[in-house]
Amino acid sequence: MASSSNNPIANSTVPFTTSSTDVVPNPNTSSSSVAIASPTDVPPPPPVAPSTAAVPPPDVPSLSTSGRKKSKGRGKIEMRKMEKESNMLVTFSKRKSNLLKKANELCTLCGVKCAIVVFSPAGKVFSFGHPSVDQVTDRYLNGILNPTPSPPPPNQVPQNPSEGQHQAGTDIVQTLSAELSKLTSLLEASKKHGQALDERRAARMATNWNEEVKALLDGLL
Repeated sequence: MASSSNNPIANSTVPFTTSSTDVVPNPNTSSSSVAIASPTDVPPPPPVAPSTAAVPPPDVPSLSTSGRKKSKGRGKIEMRKMEKESNMLVTFSKRKSNLLKKANELCTLCGVKCAIVVFSPAGKVFSFGHPSVDQVTDRYLNGILNPTPSPPPPNQVPQNPSEGQHQAGTDIVQTLSAELSKLTSLLEASKKHGQALDERRAARMATNWNEEVKALLDGLL
């Protein structure tokens, strides 16, 4: 057996290092020499070419800046009578409330006198009036029966105040006379109708009385 003193590999010393470099034997050199490879000597991997295929975007619903889903918006309603009764009733309820609300706001903000009467498709009556429906309608009817005279032209000499008062009194008397005549006609018609009803009632009672007497006599005989 050969001694270790004659072995060149055994006699050679390799210094121990704690670096992170790898020790790679070089086959072109003798067994006693060692080559140290640095990490920078290792060739980098080939770059990966980016894919040119079009990637479809994900199906994400469009969101507004506030994070809410965008809607199509309020559609335009065609101005014609609705065919479906349920839609008609819902629309009437909503718009009737808005109409009465706007009338109330108009009276509150501007101090106007207003009266609104609405009949629903089902026949129900809804009304609003400020100060009341009766007062507004009475004022309207009085304005029609007694219109306010227009002011005279600037070049026309105004008439005597006494003449104006006399004319106004004459108009009032004529209006009251016409209303009295109308009420009298209605009263006469009511009396005639009542007399006719009384005559029919008396005739019916007489007929029933005769039938009862005849039935009683037939039973006795």
